[in-house]
This record gives sequence, C-alpha cells and structure tokens, in this order.
Amino acid sequence: MRVRDFECRSYEAAVHLLGGCTRRKLCHNTYLQRDHVSGGIGIHLHENQIVLFQENKPMRISSCGWKTVTTKQRLNRCLPPHCHLYQVKFDWEVDIIMVEPRTGRMKPVPHRFFDGMEIDDRGNSIG
Repeated sequence: MRVRDFECRSYEAAVHLLGGCTRRKLCHNTYLQRDHVSGGIGIHLHENQIVLFQENKPMRISSCGWKTVTTKQRLNRCLPPHCHLYQVKFDWEVDIIMVEPRTGRMKPVPHRFFDGMEIDDRGNSIG
C-alpha cells in the first residue's frame, strides 16, 4: 500500500484494514496495530503511536514530539474529513469545519494542536 492510498479515519475502518491480523504495514515506517493495553487500534510511525482509535470513544492524536511533515501527513490521513492539520509560524493547528448557525455556511474554526488531543467522529475537539 502506498502513502497516497492509506486512509483510516475511524475505529471501524481500522478494524476493516487489520482484518484478523494484529499488525499491518500501511506505508513506509507506518503500521496499524492492536493496542492490547487500551483495547484499541493504533497507528504507529517509527514505533511511536500517533493515533489511537477506540470503539465508541474519540480518536486520540499525537506527534509524540516529532512535529515533522511526515507526521502531519499521516495524521491528516486519519482525521475526520472535515478536519485538517496544518502549520502556522512553527505552531500546529487543526481546522474543524463547523456550520455557522445564523447563515448555515461552512466555516473553518482553528484549534491549537497538542499531543493527546481528542477528536470525535464529528470533528469536535474534546480535550
């Protein structure tokens, strides 16, 4: 599987990609594997868990201290479709597209990224 083919945006997608395996290579230095401690499924880049999917819980994302272009690429392939991670003057931010109540128009709302950030399947930053 090539990098441009890799996409895993939910616990259900992770279960489907894993099949019956406990570990699967997604792309260069990136693996999907069961996390026996949490009972979830993690995406690992260079042996660092950058995403954790758990059933009926928000996804947890982290750079593990490695704020690189590759880490950002992998995280963007896991975020819900209406979320986007990007960099502004050395700081990472996550845009979450929200519907403006008065006009009904879609509007990106920036949130400061931090390791351990939780985002639910609707794209709400939880904590």
